[in-house]
Amino acid sequence: MNLLAGDISTNPGPVPVNPVGATPKPGARKRGRKPKWPCGICNYACNDNCIMCSSCDRWFHNICSSATGESLHYHATHLDAVWLCPLCEDINLYSSSDSELDISNRYDGLGNVDSVDKIQIPTATNTSRPAERITPIKLYRPKDTDDWTCVAKIKKLVPLKLRRTNKGWSCVKPGPQMNTKTTSHPPKRDPGGFKAHNKRSLNIVNISCNGIRGKAPQFELLLIQQQIDIAIGSESKLNSDIHSSEIFPSNYRIFRKDRTAGGGGVFIAVKDNIPCFERYDLLVDNTELLWCQITHQAQNIIIGAFYRQPNISLDALLNLDVSLTTLRNSSPTACIVLGGDFNVPGLDWRDGHLAHRNQLQEKIIDISNDHLLTQKVLFNTRRHQNGTENTLDLLFTSHPSLVHSVRPHPGISDHSAVLATVNTKVNISNKPTRRIPQWKNIDEDKFRRAAMENLHGFTESNPHMRTVDQDWKHFVKLLNTLVNSHVPHKNFTGNRGAPWFTTSLKKKVRKREKLYIRAKLSGREDHWDQFTAYQNTVNKAIRRSKRNHIGEIVNTSQPKKFWRFIRSRRKDKTENRCPSLKG
Repeated sequence: MNLLAGDISTNPGPVPVNPVGATPKPGARKRGRKPKWPCGICNYACNDNCIMCSSCDRWFHNICSSATGESLHYHATHLDAVWLCPLCEDINLYSSSDSELDISNRYDGLGNVDSVDKIQIPTATNTSRPAERITPIKLYRPKDTDDWTCVAKIKKLVPLKLRRTNKGWSCVKPGPQMNTKTTSHPPKRDPGGFKAHNKRSLNIVNISCNGIRGKAPQFELLLIQQQIDIAIGSESKLNSDIHSSEIFPSNYRIFRKDRTAGGGGVFIAVKDNIPCFERYDLLVDNTELLWCQITHQAQNIIIGAFYRQPNISLDALLNLDVSLTTLRNSSPTACIVLGGDFNVPGLDWRDGHLAHRNQLQEKIIDISNDHLLTQKVLFNTRRHQNGTENTLDLLFTSHPSLVHSVRPHPGISDHSAVLATVNTKVNISNKPTRRIPQWKNIDEDKFRRAAMENLHGFTESNPHMRTVDQDWKHFVKLLNTLVNSHVPHKNFTGNRGAPWFTTSLKKKVRKREKLYIRAKLSGREDHWDQFTAYQNTVNKAIRRSKRNHIGEIVNTSQPKKFWRFIRSRRKDKTENRCPSLKG
């Protein structure tokens, strides 16, 4: 039964996170630069005391992976040994079943992995590229001997460095027991046909808007600044007369459930390069609840948005319980991430124990326990004017080891936004680069001469000896060659962010975040007053910058730019997207 729960690890333990204001690890990446060998958990560069997983080929700090010094020393001297990161341990347990475990007691596998015989784990020696794992300790070779000896103290672990020669790719400084055979192509970091940068974790934000219609610039800036993949919103206060394209960025797919009367409403915004679709079978009438599913080759991720109106009965929570029961029956191993404004004040989620609980608090705890959900928000998300604070915006998950780095962030209302990261790697289908011909920059004389030469070549190739289809294909091929060789092209990769997010505005936003962190840590009333006053100033600057940018588009002398903006505001990306067969 514990194995079927989907979140049992062979080496349980807390996953360390980087709290707000913490000092980054050694080898932390600089601003604007992506590390070449990022850690699979904290995404900082792997330089010292790191180890590589035998299954997913990603590097991990020994602190992040809970690997001890003895473990590093053992895997340094036994290169054929298998070491699995916490993510791959979870995936292997999800994919196994009771019938696959050849043990007398089904709980023996939790404490001793060697007793499990039928779980197939790939080893480092079965891979095709050279030197999957290199020694994590310093080695030296005494004079007049051919034997390599390990230094007792663990010195340094560096990933394999390659260089390209005339014969292919080879190791720069191969160590002992390394296969130095050259290959015709550089080694791939991730098998399966996808590039390494197409597989990454998901950044999630849970935000209470209190009316998003007048706060669209602040919401768009939050998505761009924090590189959000999935946004869970509550209290959107939208209706069917308002198109999603009028409020949300064009590179997000929007799922909404608006309240029939004024106020309320929930939405889920997912980037358009992530395969997803809405789960209509989980909807419940008269409840502000919304579900969408993200497909993944290892397991499905189901995102939920929920809003409970304050000072009402328990009907919303009862309907939520019914929807979760349906979800558990249809997708028992899916990773559930449920966020929203639950409006359950007075409950300390750090221990969950109170001397006297009301009926509302008892019900939300019962739902969490019955469906094996863990609440990850352990800080206050709303501060009242009288100084009282409560945790109202919650984030539940069925796989607590995959959801980490839960932290507060300045929101767009009187609620703080909740940022989190889901460590499951999702296949992201990046848009192909478009090559746009620049006809106004061509050399007309040179282009005309080349066109005449191609025309003479076509007429001299005996076109009457071929069929009409063959002549047409030959002509199209000559024309494409002419355009590609004599017409300058411009590569277009899609949306590159908000052009109205200027440098001066970035400085104000960073200062606002510093004031928020100071007020959050100290809790002083004067610090909160300074943050609130400066936040109002920043919000006005954001709206002014966005308004000026739209004014420039409307008053521009380029009609193509104007109509492109108008078309983007008239199209909604709310249709369901079929999941990728590779994902």
